Amino acid sequence: MTMNSSPLSRLVLTLLLCPLLWLSCSERRTTAALLTGHLEGLTSDTLYIYGTDRFYDRLDTIVARDGQFQAALSADTLVTAYLLLPNGIEHPLFFGHGDQLTVTGSAASHHTIAVTGHPDNHLLTNFYRQLDSLPQPSTPQLARAQADSFIVRHPASLASIYLLDKYFIQDSVPQTLRIRQLTDKLTGELKDRPYMIELLRRLDDIEKAGVGRIIPHFRLSSIDGKEVSRTALKDKYLLIHFWASWDSLSRAQHPFYRRLHNKEMKHKRWELVGISLDIDKASFAQAIAADTLLWLQASDYKGWGGVAARPFALTALPANIIINPSGRVESVNLSPEALLETISDINRRENLREKPSPRRLR
Repeated sequence: MTMNSSPLSRLVLTLLLCPLLWLSCSERRTTAALLTGHLEGLTSDTLYIYGTDRFYDRLDTIVARDGQFQAALSADTLVTAYLLLPNGIEHPLFFGHGDQLTVTGSAASHHTIAVTGHPDNHLLTNFYRQLDSLPQPSTPQLARAQADSFIVRHPASLASIYLLDKYFIQDSVPQTLRIRQLTDKLTGELKDRPYMIELLRRLDDIEKAGVGRIIPHFRLSSIDGKEVSRTALKDKYLLIHFWASWDSLSRAQHPFYRRLHNKEMKHKRWELVGISLDIDKASFAQAIAADTLLWLQASDYKGWGGVAARPFALTALPANIIINPSGRVESVNLSPEALLETISDINRRENLREKPSPRRLR
């Protein structure tokens, strides 16, 4: 027999369920941060948002329409993520559950992008405004000094970790002593965050990957799916060019590397390898074809967080490194002119070593 519920029982059941339903809906609403934006110069493009630590270890895709975009971002706690524009510009986003972020400015300039919706975003926006108000042109040393001052004044802000990374860790010659001094000034909670732990690990790698050090083992996949490792190339001098399809500066160096490959790299003692920090294999393949890259190309499609970047302590693109047959670092981040000179010096040195010694006359 089926019992029909009375209006009173249905009312009681509704009153009991409503708080649960409200809590469930409220949780779904508050565990997401709402991102809206409008950037000048951005048309109907695909944007990416990717995280820097396990608090936001995902990759989200956003489609912009006439420069405008919107997305709901999952966040159970305060996180750092990056907005990646089609031209390679990356801008950090700091948000937690329930935050409403607004992104404005120009897609053509990193400093014009302003983010609101969380205090750390406001702090970073103000930092760039103050940096732009300084006498121009602003030098890297001046910008680094401003970042140093910001970190000291804001030891509990996620923006301080970002500036520590951008202006100190990513410097071509990182000031490791000052980096550790600034790290000591950060609050304990900030130093325990995965992002900060990762930066300190990268700092350790930088100190280990200097000239004369043994490079850590690495294993990647070439664009056609074959394994690329240091072990397989151990009998040669290895010149690695680090790049990405979205990085215009590193792609601008491809004509130089084409000439280098055609002239210098045909010698049996050398191997030229391109390692990309791409996260999209299709974009990587398209760039290889467009730039006519005929030498070995590899990636793990995990960007800065993957094994393509970690063993070499990469801090910025473009980058290059020469590793000798014994696995030791010969040089790091040389200009094209210095790279040609270094290759010539190595070849002269090896030619002398390989040249038979004349017999002594008795």
